Amino acid sequence: MDHELDWYKIIKADLLYDSLKAIMLNFSNYKKLLSTSRVELKIQLEIPDFEIDKVFRSYELEISQEIEIFEKEKIKLLFLNGKNYPAMLKEIAKPPTLLYAKGNLEFSERSIGVIGTRKITALGVSATEKITKTLVQNDICIVSGLAKGVDTVAHETALKYGGKTIAIIGNGHDVIFPKENAKLYLEIAEKGLLLSEFPLGTEAFRWNFPMRNRIIAGLSRGVVVTESYKKGGAMITAQLAIDEGRDVFAVPGFISYPSFEGCNELIKESVAKLVSSGDDIISEYQWSKKRKKIVVTPTLFTSTESLILSILKVATSVDLIVKQSALTTQEALAILTELEINGLVKSVAGGKYMAV
Repeated sequence: MDHELDWYKIIKADLLYDSLKAIMLNFSNYKKLLSTSRVELKIQLEIPDFEIDKVFRSYELEISQEIEIFEKEKIKLLFLNGKNYPAMLKEIAKPPTLLYAKGNLEFSERSIGVIGTRKITALGVSATEKITKTLVQNDICIVSGLAKGVDTVAHETALKYGGKTIAIIGNGHDVIFPKENAKLYLEIAEKGLLLSEFPLGTEAFRWNFPMRNRIIAGLSRGVVVTESYKKGGAMITAQLAIDEGRDVFAVPGFISYPSFEGCNELIKESVAKLVSSGDDIISEYQWSKKRKKIVVTPTLFTSTESLILSILKVATSVDLIVKQSALTTQEALAILTELEINGLVKSVAGGKYMAV
């Protein structure tokens, strides 16, 4: 087993956040941690005795089955003290001690969070597409939350024009939320990066999303709000960005549009800088303009969907679909969900699926 994965035992030991953070920031080697005396740990880390007990008991925890699942589902573990952990995220007040990652581990300081309302209007779509297209054309990574509305448009636009995108999700990797974005989830896993601090099996509880939002802010040099009501997740993320010392940008909207009240308020209160294009953001950071040639990416996974539909000419279990398609269970379920939403597949008795 990779020695870095031993740190998963500390994660499973159920320590308090402050204790876990202190341990990871002071030790890069799990075995060295366990070889340190209890007295030294208490003095060095200033954590209570019952937490130190958990540290030494962690050695007895069995994690091999879970590690096998992560490997099968192509999930990588990024520990706070690990070499692949994003440097920018370490700067925030409460960085996640573990990130579950799926996709290309590529982080850049040329990253901008694109956020906004789930109830997007045509004006919001236009603004989000315009700004995102310019940013990805200049090799800037788009960070967002895979939610309906602005998030979806931002990710789809980034992928359409061959750009980089990172989606921060508020649930486990084996839970697709929202279901409508099942295909987009797979596309990002293939061409971008999906990150979650939540273990497999975690549902998309509403209280998870403020936690997710701090990661969006942490991975971005700044965040741009392209359309937002006065209250909502985007306004929470904007405040988190401010709290973490990140810049906030906002697209102004008609004063009679409630869906732009949040943007207008941010500008009015001088907590966000008014922008009308991606070039405004690039100029703010004096980033070099790369203007790479845009190649519109065709829709992905058509062949995979066709393969599954051919398998489903007869009622088939998920296990058999996985076996015949060489997909992971999670990938198969995501495609099945997308096909079911589009009315191409139905679930039948015995937990099986069949083409309509």
